[in-house]
Amino acid sequence: MSQSGKLDMDVIYLVLEEEKPNQREQIRIRSDRLNPYFPEDFTDRQKIELIENLVKEWHQEQMQSKSR
Repeated sequence: MSQSGKLDMDVIYLVLEEEKPNQREQIRIRSDRLNPYFPEDFTDRQKIELIENLVKEWHQEQMQSKSR
């Protein structure tokens, strides 16, 4: 963009304001806090999938109870 003359302050600000992958908010839970609740042979991927499914189910229940 600089070489084509299209780089100006507006474009620079747009680039700087973009959300970068490493700037996304993350939630971290240490595995030693969760391990007692899973079978020993569960992989990390299986744990993540189960947690995501449980949170989705909880969310759906919350939405249903709000609509009543």
